[in-house]
Formats: sequence, C-alpha cells, structure tokens
Amino acid sequence: MDRRKVLKTMGFALGATIAAPTLLQLFSACKLAPENTWTPLFLSVKRGAILVKISQTILPIPESPVIQEEIPRFIDLILNEVISPADQTEFLKGAAAFETEFEEKFNTSTHTGSLLEYTEILSDYFRGSNPIKAPSIKVEDKAAHPPLTTDKQRIYKYLLFIRKYTIWGYATSREFSPN
Repeated sequence: MDRRKVLKTMGFALGATIAAPTLLQLFSACKLAPENTWTPLFLSVKRGAILVKISQTILPIPESPVIQEEIPRFIDLILNEVISPADQTEFLKGAAAFETEFEEKFNTSTHTGSLLEYTEILSDYFRGSNPIKAPSIKVEDKAAHPPLTTDKQRIYKYLLFIRKYTIWGYATSREFSPN
C-alpha cells in the first residue's frame, strides 16, 4: 500500500465531504428568473396587474423587483389593513371607472394595455395645462370628505393614491435606501 496515494485520496474525500453541502446550498440559491409570488389580499388579480403597470409607469425603472412586486404588495397591504372601509369602496369605484375609461379610450383591456397607453392616460390626469382634479378639502373639513361626484374625480383620487404610495414605497425600500 502506498501511503502517499492513500493520504492524497483521503484529502480529496475529506474536502469533497466538507465542500459538497456548501456547493449544493449555493447552487440551490441561484434562480434563473424571479418568480412572481405575490397574490393580492384586497385587490383582484386583474386589478393587481393594473396596479403593477401603473407603478411601472409612475417609476419607470426597468427590471426592478421592487416595482414589479414589492410596491404593489405594499399598496395592497395598505388597502387591506389601513384604509377605512369607506375609502376602500371609493378606491374600488375609482378602479372600476379607470378600467372603463381605459377600455373606451384605447379599445383594449387594461390587462393587455401597453405601458405607453398607461403613460398617456396618466398624463391626462397629472400633466398638461388643465389636469383633472378632485374637489379640494379644507383643513377644518378633514373629517368630512366631500363626495366624489364624477368618474373623472374618482379616477384622479385613485391614481393619486397609487402615485403617493408608489413613491413612498420606493423611497422606503431596500433598493432605494439599503441602510
């Protein structure tokens, strides 16, 4: 028996035994494509997809997992757990009015609409010389919100809510502020 050969073989065997679990764990952690595991709590799956597209339009950061999944999850969680039932109802009315206006304007469903179409409809509400606004609320009337009477006002409030929480969600995310 050749001692050198045995010691060499034992060294390789010991190294393989120690390194194998580490290498297996490393390879199992690697993923080819990010999986979309978010299932909305408050919104329907269709409205969740609309929320993702509006968020991508507001913050056009390509290939961002924060915009793709975390911000819509954050907004859905706020809608589910923080917002009052009356405001939830108004949000859903605004979502329905948005879907109707989108489908009438572009002759396509909101699910198959492009980001360019979303950009165009958001521009109608937030840019230009005469953007559509919801009724103003005075500080002393904070408890009594004026009723939103038109679909345009409901859509504006719906988009304003999404814009506010998209920006807030991104600004407090790990991608924007890693510390």
